[in-house]
Amino acid sequence: MYNNLLRNKSLVFGTVATTLAAGGSLYAYENYARRYPRNLNSALDYYGFKDPEQKKALRFLMQKAGIKDDDALLDRRAENQAALSRSILGLVSETQDKFTIRTGKQERWDVQTSDWMKDAAQQKQIISALEILNMMDAVPPALKKRDVICVLGASRSVMVSRLEYAGELFTEGKLPAHWLIMLAGERYVTPDKNGVRVDGSEEELSTLATKIGKNVATLTETDLMKDAYESSKLYGKFPDHDVLIDTPRRNLPRPTTETTVTELCDWLKQHPEVQDITFVSNQPHVDYQKAIIAQVFEKQGVKVKFEVVGPAYRADLVSNDADKINYVMQALGSRIWAATPEVMDAIGLDMSDPELRAEFKKLYEKQPLIYSNFEAKQPKPKM
Repeated sequence: MYNNLLRNKSLVFGTVATTLAAGGSLYAYENYARRYPRNLNSALDYYGFKDPEQKKALRFLMQKAGIKDDDALLDRRAENQAALSRSILGLVSETQDKFTIRTGKQERWDVQTSDWMKDAAQQKQIISALEILNMMDAVPPALKKRDVICVLGASRSVMVSRLEYAGELFTEGKLPAHWLIMLAGERYVTPDKNGVRVDGSEEELSTLATKIGKNVATLTETDLMKDAYESSKLYGKFPDHDVLIDTPRRNLPRPTTETTVTELCDWLKQHPEVQDITFVSNQPHVDYQKAIIAQVFEKQGVKVKFEVVGPAYRADLVSNDADKINYVMQALGSRIWAATPEVMDAIGLDMSDPELRAEFKKLYEKQPLIYSNFEAKQPKPKM
């Protein structure tokens, strides 16, 4: 029986085959196979890409982006944990290079749109693939209750859309809460550029600066958030319970999701009664920010239930389909990158191999938060 099983079943790892050949149980094989995906394509379930159409869509985008040997990367059978880990890290490396593309201190609006994104004959199919991967549709709240609505900072146009979405849900009774917190910080404003809406035209920014008595050069994201909030449906709905957290940039070019949520953690530690939070982002950034928030909470030891919601992708963020593809593809690459440590954790992969540790470090060492969380979980060397 077991010899037939070994001939007819694609075993995940060689050690399982040895166990079965020695008389191990069918139950042991099935239990092991359920725990460890047999290849990268199966591991995509852990990223939330469980539907066959989603996996096909990601494969299509990898091909269009110029990722070589994508079929081999996705379908190659993992003979052991190290092989599966290496395939997952290969996915991160390739998508960072071909999807996200950013280098150094580039912002998303500084990334040039690739030639393949400009091919009008295939743009509709590419956008459809991104929709299949749930990068475009609104993400509604799922929590039945929450203590805090927390609106995440961003460029001005995006913050306005986040406040509008939260305001509509609140007005409809779908987002009740006791507190409203807005996370922003010392990011100096950027006028709209390269056909992408950022913080507004130079005229709009000048008008705001005059209104609040500042120089345009000193306007920050916090100023934009405050102004957008005062024009939103949420304004005045949380008397004495609306908080605007102004995150300093410190030694960074600007505050990030990590640093602003870290500032939030300081507030949460002073308010232990808060148990449930709904963060408000927008598509295509919901899953990326969810992954980063989880990493920050883990690092800070904050134990609260949270969700990340957001409105659908807004077509007016960019001026044409090519730039739209560029914008959403960058977010997809960031989503895969940010989710991978949790994916590897969820699968239960052993990352003690020095070569794998080196590969992981190469991909994540510029993000101390994720890297330190990863290192903290690794077995300590024996003395």
